[in-house]
Amino acid sequence: MGSFDDPVIQYADIVRDKSQYPGNTYYVDSATGVDGAGYGVLPAQPFATIDYAVGQCTANNGDVIRVLPGHAETIATAGAIACDVAGISIIGLGEGAARPMLTFNGVVGASILITAASTKIKNIIGVGGLDGLTNPIHIQAADCEIDVEWRDTSSTVEAVRAILTTAAADRLKVDLKYRGFIAGNACVNAARLVGVDTADINIDFYGVASTAIVEFLTTACHNIKVGGKLYNSGTTDGSKNVVDTQGASTWSAELWDATAGASFSGGSGAALASDDISGVSSKVGTPANTGGTASLAEILGDPSNTSLAARLITIAAELSGAAGIATFPSAAAPANAVSMAEALRYAIEQQLWRLATKAYTFAGDGGVQGVVNLFTVTGDVEIELFGVAKNSFTSGGAATIEVGVSGNTAVLIAQSTATDVLINELWFDATPITTIESINTVTSRRFVVSGGQDIVLTIATADLTAGDCTFYCRWRPLSSDGAVA
Repeated sequence: MGSFDDPVIQYADIVRDKSQYPGNTYYVDSATGVDGAGYGVLPAQPFATIDYAVGQCTANNGDVIRVLPGHAETIATAGAIACDVAGISIIGLGEGAARPMLTFNGVVGASILITAASTKIKNIIGVGGLDGLTNPIHIQAADCEIDVEWRDTSSTVEAVRAILTTAAADRLKVDLKYRGFIAGNACVNAARLVGVDTADINIDFYGVASTAIVEFLTTACHNIKVGGKLYNSGTTDGSKNVVDTQGASTWSAELWDATAGASFSGGSGAALASDDISGVSSKVGTPANTGGTASLAEILGDPSNTSLAARLITIAAELSGAAGIATFPSAAAPANAVSMAEALRYAIEQQLWRLATKAYTFAGDGGVQGVVNLFTVTGDVEIELFGVAKNSFTSGGAATIEVGVSGNTAVLIAQSTATDVLINELWFDATPITTIESINTVTSRRFVVSGGQDIVLTIATADLTAGDCTFYCRWRPLSSDGAVA
């Protein structure tokens, strides 16, 4: 045991610490202690046992029992240490192997029995000295806080569990480091909770637990949070991390399972499931150009049979049009319940200029005076229109030609003398005299055609006897049904 000035133990600091523990301070050390009057209040004159020190405390007074480094004590009966004074703290001093050590043997029910509320036990090592110990730390009171390490002695000397509660252990907080053996067979669970309402359980477990590392049994537990690092040898699917044997408990867990090499989360609302990145990787798979599923509905409806890569490939196909647009551009307005590609098609086409063409010959009946339908218009459209003569126009008289709509037959291309249009000339106004022209000039006459008025050619005065012309109509829709064909 060190001196008062030992910088590691710092007893002087402990004596002065009245903010956290404002009540009496007692000291316990098996090496130099005596259970009796005149002892316990100074670290140089400690009590010999923890149970005796508990008996000197005053309930809810903020009393603390400081268990000195190197203290060793045997717990041979049920309740050998009876924590039956409310509001006390039992704090072990020292680091590593110097921490106080309690060895449980004699009977399988050997225990620290906590029956008083608001009991704290921290920095104590518990050791299993007998195979099959059933409840070394037995908690039967509310608002308790336990921060201890449990050690099984060997693969043939193991506890059934380290911590057991009754339904009185509400608002429980536990930090448990459990060191077992992977060849063992006695451990059933590290902690078993019975009827607890509200608990925060953090466990660092290594060994083999046959049922669960944390188990809820007999009476439903509620509002239980479980966390920690686990290695339950032989179980790689997380099925024995937390088990509600009772069946109606409410709980949640976030755990790192070293046996599975994965993190697990879930609870009473959703089964524990792996959050490991390798699990995600296996779902992604290796991208391959195999075509994916036939439709987005298939992807969303049953994702279990396709990798994420296959689904992404199919989504890409939907977006690119391979599975969503039969022809593009398309004059048709999109229907409901179409692919994303079809919706994108419609959005693009609202801004996209398209081209409709009509090759017309004036030989024979094509040159007879009258009105000829060049383009069928649906809805409201914006257009630019011109013609290119493929052969010169001829007439037996002074024939005229013009392009417009019914009731305004020369609005698109003004009336022209037909024989003025010669091979390769552009016809877009009343004086077709050029074979090359600025596109700005040709398209400067831009029109809005509303209400589905068809575009017509009118031949008047005389018949045309020869000539060929290709009419070009650049257009884009204004209304949802706007189209030129």
